[in-house]
Parts: sequence; C-alpha cells; structure tokens
Amino acid sequence: LSGGEKKKLMLAVSYAVDAPLLVLDESLEEIDPEFRRKYVQYLKTSGKTVIYFASKIDDILSEAADYWFELSDGAVRESNRESISRTFRFSSSPFEPFPEPAESLRIKNLTFSYSGGFSINIADLHLRAGEITALVGRNGSGKTTLCRILSGLIKPDGGRIEILGGEGWEAADPDILSAWSGYLFQNPDYQIFLPTIDEEIAYGLKRSRVPAQQRKELTDHARETFELPGGTVPPSVLSYGERKQLQAAVYSVLPKGIYIFDEIDSALSFPMIRRMLSAFYRRDVVIVVITHQMEFARGIARRVITMDQGSISEDRQISGEGI
Repeated sequence: LSGGEKKKLMLAVSYAVDAPLLVLDESLEEIDPEFRRKYVQYLKTSGKTVIYFASKIDDILSEAADYWFELSDGAVRESNRESISRTFRFSSSPFEPFPEPAESLRIKNLTFSYSGGFSINIADLHLRAGEITALVGRNGSGKTTLCRILSGLIKPDGGRIEILGGEGWEAADPDILSAWSGYLFQNPDYQIFLPTIDEEIAYGLKRSRVPAQQRKELTDHARETFELPGGTVPPSVLSYGERKQLQAAVYSVLPKGIYIFDEIDSALSFPMIRRMLSAFYRRDVVIVVITHQMEFARGIARRVITMDQGSISEDRQISGEGI
C-alpha cells in the first residue's frame, strides 16, 4: 500500500473498533481530498467526540471543527477559526520563477508493473530545472512509484530516462539516477539510522570524502537552516515533523540534479515547508513535490501534474498566484 492507503487502513481500524472518543494525530495528512471530505462528514454525523491535532489546516478541516484550541509553549488556549486561519493556513506568495527553466530530465514510453497488477505507463514527460512541479493524484495513483523510478530505487520494465549532463543528453540507468537524485521519503524513519543529528547530516559528506573542517561547517549550517536542536541529540527524540526537517538537512549538503519531496507538507507548518523548499529552490535544479493539498500545490508550483491509475492524466502550467 502507499503511505496514504496505510493511513486509510488505520482509519478503517478505528471505524471498526467504534470507540466513542477519537484522537486523530495528523491522521488525514497524505490522504486525497475526496476521501478526507467523506471521512470528515462521517465524523460530523457519528456522534463521537473527536480531537484532531494539526500543524496546519485546510478548508475541509476548517469547515468541520466546532471548537478551536492552540497549543503553544506547553500551554493550551482557546481560540477561534479566524485566528487559527491567519496562523496555520498557507498564505505565502509563490516562488519567483527562474527566467528560463531548462529541460533537465525526460522520459519516453516508461513502463513498470508490480506483481499485484498495478502498472505505470508514462508516454512522455519532461522535467525542468528552475521550476517547482507539484505531483498530485489520489492515493495509489502511482506518484511514489514514479518517483522511486526517477530515483533509481526501482528499475523500469521498459522505456527510456535521460538526464542532461555536461556532454548533452545521456541515458540514465538506476545507478546513475541514484547518484543524480535526492529523494526525501514520505516516511522519514526509512532514511534515518544514525545515533545523532550531526552524524546523520554528515554521513553523505563523509562517504564523499569531504574534509573534516568543511564537513563540520556544512553540518552546522544545515542544522541551523532547518532549525534542528544540538548536533548530539538523537533523532529518535525528535518529533515526526522534526525528523522530516532532518531529512531535508541531510540532502541539503548533497548536490543533486533533482530533489523529490514526497508529502513534504505532512506534519509540518507552512512556514517551515517554505523554509525547506527555499533552501533547495535557489540551486536551479529540478524540484518535484508530491502532495494532496491542492491549495498548497497551487501556492508553490507553477506546474501541476496529475496522475491517475499509473498514467499522467493532466499536465498544466498555472499562474502561481498563491492563496
């Protein structure tokens, strides 16, 4: 199952248990809007007491809540919809585009099939450096699978992937794609494995034989940029959102041709998301953001690609006027 489908399974379990009190901790993150709307309607008519914890809100949650509270500095205070909306909705202006985004990766007749029957079929796709592309679609539509192929984690059954290098376009096999891409997984715990924050950030630098002093400077700067605590702190004590910030810090010190953020907006506030994306956007590289938050997608990206049943159903440029 995809990450969003696993969350749907978790919600199905809570539905089957039928408890009178539901405590939902970011439980509708990474889930497509159609299902979120249906589930929230179920909650509204279920007669249950529901407490929902969120780092941000969208229209679906905003319209459903009866009471609002804000948790800050360890204290809870009663609030209201207007105040919460001003603080926790996406309202930033879009990123300024590079003058002429240039093609950097292209796909022709890409195919891949799982043994269970789901397949990917991408006839033609070009991705440009200097442009943020939002990849959207229902849970299980193939977004993560496509990005795993682009990252060299899955070998396609057929087709061709090319990247633009110093000597022009070249075919890219999984090994080349793995070195060329930075893929921030939907679940950060699949990529974090060392005992301290600094060791995690410096791991790739150490493998690349970056000198110790430069390694320390890059590590310190990354920790500060992504607002992480002291370098000796174990990642295991960080919140889920902070572990995603650590993911971004790790990749920020590694030069890549493409950075893929799989559900970057899950469990993070919008100001932090923008801070994270800004650190990568100014490098003039390909950036792909997988999301189910359409207002967020329209606010950061000037191109939105929609996937459905393993194929691209829509690819459009948008004005990027923000929300």
